Amino acid sequence: MDRYAVIDADGHAVEPDELWNRYLDRRFADRSPQFVRDTGGRLRFMLEGRLWPIPSGRGATGSRESG
Repeated sequence: MDRYAVIDADGHAVEPDELWNRYLDRRFADRSPQFVRDTGGRLRFMLEGRLWPIPSGRGATGSRESG
């Protein structure tokens, strides 16, 4: 069987942080996505009180280091 490379073309595209402050209706400002550092020092989104993405699978550490 042939092997195919998987390319995630949009998974790393992120809207600019100021976009939410500029365009989101003020009624929803308390729910706007925010960049935060988790306990491991990784930059993640806080969405409605939950960190995203949820680390799982082989790349769960969010690090380029192996181990």
